Amino acid sequence: VLHREETVIHPDDLQRVQDILKKQALRLSRRPHEPRQLTVAERRARFRLQLEARKKNRIAAKYDAAPYSHSDVNHYGDVSVIKNGWVSISMTDSRGAPVRHTMLEGFKGSERWGWTSVKSAVVPKKWWEEKLEKRKRGKSRNPLPPEELKERRMARVLKLGRGGVKRLRKMTPEQIAKRSLLVELEERSNTFLLPEPDDDSVIPDGFFDYRLFFGAINRKRHIHFFAGPTNSGKTWHAHNELAKGKRGIYLAPLRLLALEGQEELTRRGVSCSLLTGEEQDILPGATHTAATIEMLDPQREYDVAVIDEIQMLCDESRGHSWTRALFGVRAGKILLTGQTEVIPLVERLAEEANVTLEITHHKRLVPLEIAKKPIADDDLTEVPPGSAIVGFSRRMLHELRNRLHAGGRRAALIYGPLGPHVRRKEARRFREGKAHVLLATDAIGMGLNLPIQHLYFYSLKKFDGNDIRYLTNAEIRQIGGRAGRFSKNGDGSPGVVSVVGADISILEAAFAENAVKTDDYTAAWAGPTIEHLDTLSRLMGSDRLTDVLDFFTAHVSFSSSNLQMAKLGDIRKNARTVDAVGPSLSIDAKWQLACAPVSTGRDDLDEQQTYRLILEAVQNNQTIALDKACPPPVNENLLNLETWVKQLTLYIWTAFRFEKNFPERAAAEALRNTANHKIIQLLSSGKAVNLPEPVRSYSRIDYHSWEDDDEYWY
Repeated sequence: VLHREETVIHPDDLQRVQDILKKQALRLSRRPHEPRQLTVAERRARFRLQLEARKKNRIAAKYDAAPYSHSDVNHYGDVSVIKNGWVSISMTDSRGAPVRHTMLEGFKGSERWGWTSVKSAVVPKKWWEEKLEKRKRGKSRNPLPPEELKERRMARVLKLGRGGVKRLRKMTPEQIAKRSLLVELEERSNTFLLPEPDDDSVIPDGFFDYRLFFGAINRKRHIHFFAGPTNSGKTWHAHNELAKGKRGIYLAPLRLLALEGQEELTRRGVSCSLLTGEEQDILPGATHTAATIEMLDPQREYDVAVIDEIQMLCDESRGHSWTRALFGVRAGKILLTGQTEVIPLVERLAEEANVTLEITHHKRLVPLEIAKKPIADDDLTEVPPGSAIVGFSRRMLHELRNRLHAGGRRAALIYGPLGPHVRRKEARRFREGKAHVLLATDAIGMGLNLPIQHLYFYSLKKFDGNDIRYLTNAEIRQIGGRAGRFSKNGDGSPGVVSVVGADISILEAAFAENAVKTDDYTAAWAGPTIEHLDTLSRLMGSDRLTDVLDFFTAHVSFSSSNLQMAKLGDIRKNARTVDAVGPSLSIDAKWQLACAPVSTGRDDLDEQQTYRLILEAVQNNQTIALDKACPPPVNENLLNLETWVKQLTLYIWTAFRFEKNFPERAAAEALRNTANHKIIQLLSSGKAVNLPEPVRSYSRIDYHSWEDDDEYWY
């Protein structure tokens, strides 16, 4: 061998080569009849064949089929011949679906067995016929009775633990529904702990987090906060960023600002719709929407969202709408505008809302000066053109208007009861110089673009719904900051702020550098959403809105002191009326109607009567005639026309949500335009407007108690 392969072996390797050759020679010299020693893998394969044969033979004996030996079965579990009593079956049924392995019991074979690799199997014929008969009868594969199986599954879903079926049998249907809802809440929350099954009839206070139902919390979002005083251009920058997005929404505190937002986006070449409670201008193919903040749909997706006047988070009556928007808007980029003093609160809320925060500071574009001395009440008729006088009651403003008109000065008026259309016309009269002086309430403090040169506070007190109090420093700065005009050329006239018949030092203190502290914005108001109310209604098994609101107040919890429970004064009053007039309405319908724009004061009886008729129509699923719900006034004075406009606005607002019951929306809009035109004519004329004394009798309508109503008349 060495010679044939011509191999040269080193002497040190000679012994090793000789040992190898001896082993080869011994192997070649073995006799043919001597068996070869099996390897470990071969022994395991033979054992598997024997097991497969034994399995088939055990079943074969049971079903009178011919036995198989291990030589008839390969290591895949397949057989080479089909013997008597056996049958070859296809691994797919008549529909082409694979046969489940559990049906083959001992015929599964090795790991090669699968739905795609093995096409057939050999099984006893009688055994297979029994299987087919069971499938034909539809007999359950689970040995448990269907009722017991259902109970076990329900006990697992409700997380009743050991002995869950016994606990389930003792529970009433109402308790089962409550437990199911609690399990759902636990799965959606990281902090909620499911009560013990025996104690789930008692729900502890604060049992779930307020943020639980805001799906946007788990999304990636970024906040850009444009912070600065009034007349700093922060809203202008926010509109520029909003126009760059593919889909966006502008959320305004007032209908008038929403309309201005639509116009601003239109000037930037963006198609924008308008959406408010009683006005909808939906443009086909519009990519952006300008809306009042209460109209936000938390289920819609946006690229960019603007939340204007974010400091309104701390407003007791409406702050919960800003909190809902901050936590619930589904937008990748959220733009906030507001005062600098609210920055610490926004930082804390951004952390709770799981969003990143970026802050851009803006400075006032034109200077603001404080007058050296106050102006006397008798000198108001001598104020220069382009001035604004701020008061806090409708009667006060009309008395000032009569005095100015008597002195030859034209005045425009802006206050709450006037509709947006009238306020817009009055602002245009002042802007175009047709009115020398603007008389307004604090409605001008929120972003209205008016060319005010001098601003005078006729009073530094206002009624806040509970008491007559002095204006806060933040309110004085917000309103007084409207003075001053900025020009696109880069220059502007400084604004001057003064007060009528009061100490000028009050204004100086309010406009001092540290007059407004961050301590004034410690927590945001939080109220329920329809998602909260619907869940709690199902949990309670009740559609009574007042009870659900009380339940929400008692059992909601906040993750920190940055949120506080909203009082919802007017909404609670409306909820009592809704429960009394429309008891069978759904919780969703009741919540919508409770949020209707209806005044709850003692002088608003006509408006409340219209509200009651509307509730009756929705409750009975009937239509109501417009002239019955909103009868025109007999005497068309200013107060009656304003009341009629509010009645028509309430009808239009409801018609957008319950269209079938209120088919005359177009006619109501036409009547409202007519009434607004008459109001404009009265305000723009030189005739004096004398308001009658407030009507304090409320015997005409008595469908809920008045013990907690506001003691205030305009």
